[in-house]
Amino acid sequence: MAKIPVNLIVDVAKKHGPKAINNLKDNKELVAIVAPLVGAAAAKLKKLYDDRKIAFAEKEHHRKKRYSEYKNEILGNLPDLNRLQLVNHKDEVESFISQIEYEEKEEVALKKPLHSKRRDDWKKILIQIEDKIRLMDYQEYLKFFNNLTYTSSYFEGYDRKLNAYKNLISEESIKEIHEFIFEQTGKSTEAIQRDFV
Repeated sequence: MAKIPVNLIVDVAKKHGPKAINNLKDNKELVAIVAPLVGAAAAKLKKLYDDRKIAFAEKEHHRKKRYSEYKNEILGNLPDLNRLQLVNHKDEVESFISQIEYEEKEEVALKKPLHSKRRDDWKKILIQIEDKIRLMDYQEYLKFFNNLTYTSSYFEGYDRKLNAYKNLISEESIKEIHEFIFEQTGKSTEAIQRDFV
């Protein structure tokens, strides 16, 4: 922002200030008529500006809106979601990444850096969702391992996978349980052997 010299402002006020004040005193009736109109004009300009701002926001691309929703709302609420909701978010992010990759192939090379940045931003979100799924799966499997009567709203809709795991627990095959947990969560074998004993 440019710096305006204070001396210049003071000089202008000294030179034109008295003339302006005298002019206002001489035309009191015009000032009384124009003053309310200035306020109304300012209000109309503000309304036009706000309407234009809203119209621009409505033209915002769907992926861009969803990206800001993920950054501001969804990522903060991941621990409160069940597995089905987490998988739905994961699938949506993966579809956005594939859309960006398709657009990158179809458009000119000049936009490649822009597409790469978008794709990388979405991949960062995908990593967070996948990590949360693995972490929550591991925690829930551990709870079921320690208490077979435990009920979980997290695995709602994944009854088949949960029943297979419960069968492994009832068979008391620790090695198969360790393999199952490793396949499902990708957790290190040391951690699995430490926790699932």
